[in-house]
Amino acid sequence: MTDDLVTLLAGPRHIDLFGRDDQEQFVRLARAFSWSEASAVFNLLPSRRSFTLVAAGSPPPPSLLCALAPDVERLVLVPDRWLRGLPRRRPWLRARRAAHLAAVHLANPIVTVNLLPDDDVPF
Repeated sequence: MTDDLVTLLAGPRHIDLFGRDDQEQFVRLARAFSWSEASAVFNLLPSRRSFTLVAAGSPPPPSLLCALAPDVERLVLVPDRWLRGLPRRRPWLRARRAAHLAAVHLANPIVTVNLLPDDDVPF
């Protein structure tokens, strides 16, 4: 992961924020118990010029995105089904996988194509 990524992993009881620390290790930066607390935690993190926000599972509420708008360069949503098979009791592993998928996507964007049954597309 070459970008400055911050991964939000929202659970039923808390929201974990993961990213790189001063030693370039991927660690839990903070744990918040509400979205407003998560917004406040972002203000306490060391100043960053801009970062990529990776939302694992579900998108954060618009209020958090508006509060972070000046600092977020890109937003990557990693669907929960892409993390299927990873235990929910291992948030570090889930966040690490989401950050890896986001970094891969940013390096080489994933392109999806939806075809309707009546589309006439020669392959």
